[in-house]
Amino acid sequence: MWPLVVVLLLASVRCGSAQLIFNVIKSVEYTLCNQTVVIPCFVNNVETKNITELYVRWKFKGENIFIFDGSKRMSKPSSNFSSAKITPPELLRGIASLKMDKSDAVVGNYTCEVTELSREGETIIELKYRVVSWFSPNENILIVIFPVLAILLFWGQFGIVTLKYKSNYTKEKAIFLLVAGLLLTVLVIVGAFLFIPEPDILECEVKWALGSITMNKASGGDGIPVGLFQILKDDAVKVLHSICQHFWKTQQWPQDWKRSVFIPMPKKGTAKECLNYCTIALISHASKVMF
Repeated sequence: MWPLVVVLLLASVRCGSAQLIFNVIKSVEYTLCNQTVVIPCFVNNVETKNITELYVRWKFKGENIFIFDGSKRMSKPSSNFSSAKITPPELLRGIASLKMDKSDAVVGNYTCEVTELSREGETIIELKYRVVSWFSPNENILIVIFPVLAILLFWGQFGIVTLKYKSNYTKEKAIFLLVAGLLLTVLVIVGAFLFIPEPDILECEVKWALGSITMNKASGGDGIPVGLFQILKDDAVKVLHSICQHFWKTQQWPQDWKRSVFIPMPKKGTAKECLNYCTIALISHASKVMF
């Protein structure tokens, strides 16, 4: 009995910690300028010097999106994250960061699981999207204020010219200034609206949109019934709010929301005639929140 205990103790000492320890990173951000998105994953106590003893699995919403099997020297990304990859030699230094193209990146929580022989561990990293403006908020204010002041000075000068001088030449000049002033005013107003950032989508708006969806409607191409949103209630509101906010800022409509299921419905008369059918389109209930 005692020899077995000694062997186990020696094995535990040799293997070090029973669990892999990760450098905790709560979230990372990417912007419109990024062509490649990197989700970091760092293991602090990797001891092996042989890459065949390592196994890495990345998950998104509980589903595998990338697997690296060191024993087979094989990397396998999922179809939805076809550009996902890691750098195998860096695994020996504890770097299991996932890289992918921006087109494949989806906002949400990613799970990095690393296994080294009998030791394993995991960490969760949230990927966020951040909108980057060309100018800071203070610069935007100055950009709007200066043209407005220019317009005020312009119309002041126009009033002085029309009141002080009454010659024919002055009248022609006043007409020219009037037309130029109107054009300048329109340009400044349009420019001011362009520089004013659009407001974010509110959770109360998503909640109202979900409540306005008619029940007893067939599901769209994603197969999600409308009753599921009613059951999840606040959880559904939070998830859809995050999704809609991402699409609103990135201005990229998801492919699943672009698809519709067309079903011919028979009307009166014989079913052999095409004119006796009407076509209905089933769309995703989640996409109705953005309408």
